[in-house]
Amino acid sequence: MTDLEGKRVAMVSGSSSGIGFRDYAEKFGVCATYVEKNTPEEILDAVANGEADALVVYNSAGQDEMKKHGLIATPVMFNPSSFGFAVLKGKNQDLISAIDTSIAKGKKDPSSWYSQSMQRWYGIQAEEIIPAWFWWGLLGVSSLAFLFVSMSYLLKREVSRKTAELKRQNEELQREVFNRVRAEKELSIKNEEIRAAYNQLSAMDEELKKNYNELIKSDSALIQARKKLNLLNTLIGQDIRNAFFHLSGFIQISKESESLDEAKVYFEREESILQSVQEKLSFAEKYQNLGIKQPRWQNFVYVLLSAVSHLDLSHLTRTIELPEIEIYADPLFEDALLALMDTIARHGSVVSKIRLWSQNNAGFLTIIIESDGPGIPYHEKEEIFKWEYVRTSGISLFLAREILSITGMTLQETGKPGEGIRFEITIPESEYRIVESKE
Repeated sequence: MTDLEGKRVAMVSGSSSGIGFRDYAEKFGVCATYVEKNTPEEILDAVANGEADALVVYNSAGQDEMKKHGLIATPVMFNPSSFGFAVLKGKNQDLISAIDTSIAKGKKDPSSWYSQSMQRWYGIQAEEIIPAWFWWGLLGVSSLAFLFVSMSYLLKREVSRKTAELKRQNEELQREVFNRVRAEKELSIKNEEIRAAYNQLSAMDEELKKNYNELIKSDSALIQARKKLNLLNTLIGQDIRNAFFHLSGFIQISKESESLDEAKVYFEREESILQSVQEKLSFAEKYQNLGIKQPRWQNFVYVLLSAVSHLDLSHLTRTIELPEIEIYADPLFEDALLALMDTIARHGSVVSKIRLWSQNNAGFLTIIIESDGPGIPYHEKEEIFKWEYVRTSGISLFLAREILSITGMTLQETGKPGEGIRFEITIPESEYRIVESKE
C-alpha cells in the first residue's frame, strides 16, 4: 500500500470502491493523486496509456478486462465483504459442514458448478497450479538418477575391461605354462590384484547405491519440510493480517470515542491484538529453520531427555521401557517431543506418572507416551492438533505432528478420558533402527 505514495491512482468518479480506497490510503498516511473517470473502461485505458500508475476497481469486475489491457492485479485489498450461509444457533450444523465441504471441493474442480458459475459471471477459471519447487525437485531427482546410471555404466565398463584383460593374459600364459613357471607365479599375483580390484569396485557400487537411497530419502524429507514451513507461514500470515484488520477497526472506533474511559476499553483490545501479533512473530522466528537442514538419525532417549530438561517434571514418576532407538527425523524433533511432554505437564498435580514403551508391528514401530490424570475428551482428540487450538492454548501439538510427518511419522492421541493421556508415534520401518548395545 505504501508503494502508492505520490503515485497517480485512477478510479470511477463517485464509486464506493474509490471512496473506500481514499479512506484506506488515509489510514496508512499515503498521499496519492487521484485521476477520476466516468467508467471502468476509461480507468483501464488510463493505466494502459500511462496516464495513471494504478487503478481501483472491484476485484470481480476487473478480472477479465485487465487481461485485455495487459494489466495485472496487485495484492492490495480493502473493503472486504464476507458472504456465507447462516442457520439457527445449535441447529443444522451438519448442513453447514456439507456446504463448506462442497464449496471447498468446487474451488479445486474446474468442472464443478462453483467453477462454472465463476467462469460464466466473472471470467475466473479454476485451475490446479503445480508449484515451481516441484519442477526443481523433479530436476534434482532426475539429475541424481542420471548420475547413478552413469556411474553404474562406468563401473560395468571397467569390470568388463579388467575381465577381458585377465582372459587375454590367461590365454598367453597357458601357451607357455610348461616353460614359464615364473610367469605363472606372476599371473597368480596379478589375479589376486584383479580380484581385489573387482571386490573394491563391487563395494564402491554398493556404497553408491546406499548413498543414492539416502539422498532420495533426504530430498523427499526436505520437500515435505518446506511444504510444512510454507503452510506454517501461510497460517501465521493469515492470523497477522486478520489481527491488523481488527486493530485498524478498533483504532478507528477509539478515535470516535466520546470519553477517555470508553477509549480505554478499545485501547486494551488494541494492546491485546498487538501482543497476539508479537507472539505469532516469535513463534514464526522460532520455527523458521523448519526444512532448512536435512533430517538426521537421532537417539530417541537422548532427544527426549533434552526436551524434558525445559520442563519441571520433578513431581512425576517416569518409566522408560525402550530399546536403544535411533529415529530419522527433522532437527526440530526435540521440539515435537517437548510439545507432547508439555501437554502432559500442563495437567498439573493430577498427573503423577509417565510411562514410555514401544510396540513392534509389521512394517512400523509405535512409541507410546502415556500418563494418568483426566486425559483428553473424545471430541478434542483431533482438535488439539489443529492450528486453531494453538491460538487458544499455546501448545504446539499442531507443529509436533507436522515435524514428525516430514519423515513419514504419524501422531495421534488414543487415551481414554478419565484414565490419562496416551500419545502414539508411528514410525515407518525405514525411518528407525535399533542400536546394539556396546557392552
